[in-house]
Amino acid sequence: MQRRSREWSTRRAFRTRRTVLLLFVLSLGYLASAYGPAYWGYLRMLIAVRAAASAAAAEPWELMPQLEQAKEAWSDQVSAAARAAGVPLVDDAISIEQVGAEAVVRAAWRVPVIYRFIGLRHTLEFQIESRQPFAQK
Repeated sequence: MQRRSREWSTRRAFRTRRTVLLLFVLSLGYLASAYGPAYWGYLRMLIAVRAAASAAAAEPWELMPQLEQAKEAWSDQVSAAARAAGVPLVDDAISIEQVGAEAVVRAAWRVPVIYRFIGLRHTLEFQIESRQPFAQK
């Protein structure tokens, strides 16, 4: 009699652990579906902002005859990457400037996160800044 109740409690504990593990995996999937696209867009934008900073620091700005057109081209490069990544970026949220001996590219945006089935909304704010020293010539 004692042995039978021990087997039953062991089986019940195993079933409980399996249920808790299943609920944990489902909740991770739910959170990944809510936050995953926003952070995937952040990673793609990080690459684009770093590339724009590298392009901006390729040569000193004092030697560039058409600096404003170059700044617009770098800003367009970041905007195109934002559109490709699905990031809601507005043009005035991109700044390209010189700070000391570095080219600095900044981008900022907000992404609404909607929790399906619950109806809650949350807004994530992202800011990326990349600094690259100017190339010595």
